[in-house]
Amino acid sequence: MLSVILLKLTKLLKKTIEQCIENYPQKPLYGCPPWDYQTAYLCGNQADCAFPPDEASFQIALKHLEEEFTFVGLLEHFTETKQLLHEIYPDFFRGVSFENLERGKENKDYNKTNYELIEQANQVNIFDARLYEAAEKLFFQKFGKCIIVNK
Repeated sequence: MLSVILLKLTKLLKKTIEQCIENYPQKPLYGCPPWDYQTAYLCGNQADCAFPPDEASFQIALKHLEEEFTFVGLLEHFTETKQLLHEIYPDFFRGVSFENLERGKENKDYNKTNYELIEQANQVNIFDARLYEAAEKLFFQKFGKCIIVNK
């Protein structure tokens, strides 16, 4: 997910992900997303939240992710995300069919995954990569519980 966000942002801002990564660890180039942006965002504006994020910022962001969010979805698991969303908020989505809700136009470059580039992006965004792993774990724990309960 992190790599998908970075790829979309860099295309929007007319920079390649390679251009953004090659400037690491200096300040990101204009038009490149800041390093560990999701960690900084989830940490918030507390006094202990540093920018760029450090280990203490990551721990606060992780705590917020684990304790403050009822729902976390994953774009690359869109079908499961829709199912879990419907299970967690059944009254809100009563009568709503998710059958016709699919991803938008498929990005032709999405399936040409450059795993080396993803690894480079994760090395540049160490805290975001760790935060994503935690979000993925939380998602599948909740998803597994919902599937077991509803069988």
